[in-house]
Amino acid sequence: MVKVLLFGAEESRIQKALNAAGDDELFVLWGQLGIIGKLHNLCIYINRSAERRAFFRSLQTESQPELEVFYVLIADGGIRWHATHLMINRAILLKETIMRWQHQYSKGSGVDISSNFLTYEDLEALQVWQSILHDLKDLCIAEEGNATVNTFGTVAGVLKALTAMSERLEMAESEVKSLQLSPQYEEPLLGGLNASIVKTNDYFHKLDDSKIYYAAIILNPNYRLLWFEDHWSAYDTRKWYTRAKKGMESLYNEYYEKRALNQALDSSSSSQIEPEIEIRNPTKQPYYAKFNSLSAGIIQKKRKVISAKEDEYVRYNKYFDVANWEEVHDIIDWWRTHQNEYPTLAKMAFDILSIPGMSAEAERIFSQAGRLITKDRNGLSDDIVEACQVQHHGLKSGLFKNLF
Repeated sequence: MVKVLLFGAEESRIQKALNAAGDDELFVLWGQLGIIGKLHNLCIYINRSAERRAFFRSLQTESQPELEVFYVLIADGGIRWHATHLMINRAILLKETIMRWQHQYSKGSGVDISSNFLTYEDLEALQVWQSILHDLKDLCIAEEGNATVNTFGTVAGVLKALTAMSERLEMAESEVKSLQLSPQYEEPLLGGLNASIVKTNDYFHKLDDSKIYYAAIILNPNYRLLWFEDHWSAYDTRKWYTRAKKGMESLYNEYYEKRALNQALDSSSSSQIEPEIEIRNPTKQPYYAKFNSLSAGIIQKKRKVISAKEDEYVRYNKYFDVANWEEVHDIIDWWRTHQNEYPTLAKMAFDILSIPGMSAEAERIFSQAGRLITKDRNGLSDDIVEACQVQHHGLKSGLFKNLF
């Protein structure tokens, strides 16, 4: 969604064109992508040469002596939007140095970068991009699974993040319109924001394909169904709130029927089978007669099942002791404590709330393992690699801080 924000609805086509382009052609293509493209070219050009980097560093000493350390420009490496955010941040920090470098630029051999020079007006427009990307980056990092930012990146955060992103994009659209920027800055911003909002709405409409996103919110005892009432009631014209309720009820019914079936199977397998004694009786009903109707026992059992099913789910959503309410910090532990009270919901919670919301944490672990197992350390056994990864993750996240 953020890639669409940066480069509009044609993001996929742009990516393919950049992947297929040669070195000189890349400068031309990026130069056509507005101020972000021009900044990208400028960062690449300066960082590509040791001589240009040294000259840029010397200019920083003259133009921005208040900076206590030397900074280099950050190139975004393509259209990875996190890196684009960092690139814009660094450019804004070093804007005086950039302006002085451009003033003293003289064309040598190779690419003429002067067509990609930035103005102060360009840098002011980049600050608008910076503000939007900053909030979206914080939101993304919070859902990556990094425990150091008070989240474990489960599927429970996905719907909250999607709702927050939708709201932030709509706010940004209003903010940009109020700024009355020049058309060369306003049009790319509004075009990207509009395309991102459309993309976000597409994701909302796909939620019915996987009801676990609804369930993950409701199964948080801090939220329950009240979260949708609080945050989605304003959007009920799109029937999102109603869809969330129905989605959770549908998933709950599936779980309940499975649990009831498993209990019935366990009960029948554990009971002793009495030997049948055949009694010859001329009035005896044929063996298939029992299939012509429902037995009184199953009818009574079904009545109890329906009552229990309604009681468990209804009780969970209706009972909210406001007077004695305390925020639940460990949701899994809460369900472990209340699993006898809400057996079906507890089963759902254990299954759903352990699903990662993003693959970032798993990919991060694989990357760490790749750095551990090198050509000089290719004889490490599986258990050693596993122990090293667990230790690394525990130390980085602070899980072991009380053990040493």
